[in-house]
Amino acid sequence: MILTDYSGIGIAAVITHITRAGDSTIDPAYGKHLILNSIRNAHKMFGGMFGDHIIACDKGTSWRKKVYVHYKANRNKSGDSKIKWEEIYKTIDDVKTALADTFPCWVVEKHGCEADDIIGSMARSANEPVLIYSRDKDFHQLLVRPNILQFRPIERELIIRRDARHDIQAWAKLKFNRKKKVVAEDWAANYLKEHIIRGDGGDGVPNSLSDDDTFVVPEKRQKPMTMKQLERLLTYWDDSLTDAISDQEREFIKRNMKMIDLSYPNGYCSGIIDQYYKVPRNSGPIEVKRFLIEHRLMELAKKSSDFFIRPNQNNNIRVSQFFDR
Repeated sequence: MILTDYSGIGIAAVITHITRAGDSTIDPAYGKHLILNSIRNAHKMFGGMFGDHIIACDKGTSWRKKVYVHYKANRNKSGDSKIKWEEIYKTIDDVKTALADTFPCWVVEKHGCEADDIIGSMARSANEPVLIYSRDKDFHQLLVRPNILQFRPIERELIIRRDARHDIQAWAKLKFNRKKKVVAEDWAANYLKEHIIRGDGGDGVPNSLSDDDTFVVPEKRQKPMTMKQLERLLTYWDDSLTDAISDQEREFIKRNMKMIDLSYPNGYCSGIIDQYYKVPRNSGPIEVKRFLIEHRLMELAKKSSDFFIRPNQNNNIRVSQFFDR
C-alpha cells in the first residue's frame, strides 16, 4: 500500500514552480501536469512493491481546530499575498476529482479529518508493506512497525527500520542502497515523544512549557526548551518519576499529544478505512490516456502505463529512472 499526502505533494509541486518562475499563479494545465507527474512518479517508483495507491486528502475544517482553537491560527497570516491561492487550490481540487473519477487509485477523505489522520489510521491497521509518500516529519512517528516505511520525495530519502521485513529489506537494498536512512526499532516512539514536548510551531502548537496562545499574542514568546528541560519533561512517560513535572506542564503535554500523536483517539475519524476496503476501480489505461490527451497533458499520456504498475512488475527499474521531469 502506498499512502500519499495529497496536499503536501500538490502544493509542493505547484509552489516550487511558482517560486522559481517568480510568478503569482500557474497555468492550470501545467499545474495538473506537475501534480499528476508527482503521483505518477510515486506509483512508478513504488507500485511494483507496494501495490494499491491511496491518495489521502484533507476535507473541511480539521477536528483539531475544535479541540484547540489556535491550531494553525497563523497559517493565513504568514502566506505570501502575491500568490493567487484560490486559483492554485482550484487546480489542486480539479486534479483530486480526476484522480477519484478516472485514475487507478483510491482518493480517501472524511469531513473534519486531515490527510495525516487518514495516513495514520490506514498505516497502523495494515499488515501488508506500507510506504508513506511525504516529506512531512510528522509521519516519522508511524514507523513503529517493521512493515512501514517513509519516502521523502524532495530529499529522495527512504526511511526504513533496522528490523524491517526481509522482503522489504531486500527490495530497499536493491533500489535504495545509497538513498536510505536505517533507524532503530524505538526511533519512531522516541521521535514522537520529543515532538510532543517540543511542539509544532508550523501548526501553531507551542512547546510543553508555553501557554496555548503563545503564537497568537504578539507580546508572547515560547519559553526556552533546553536539553535539561527536555529530559525532565520526557519523564512524563516514566510512571516512577511523577514529581518532576508540574500539573500545568502535564496539561500542556496532553494538549500537544492531542494535536501531534496520530494514534490519539479523537472520536472524529472513525470509519476511514471503510472508504477504502475496497471500492471497485472501473478505470483502465484507455480512460486514463483519453483524459490526459483531452486535457493537453501529452507528455503524461506517453507515460500513462506508469499509473498501472502492479507488484512483481518493473522490478528492474533503478532509482535514477524514477524522477522524470
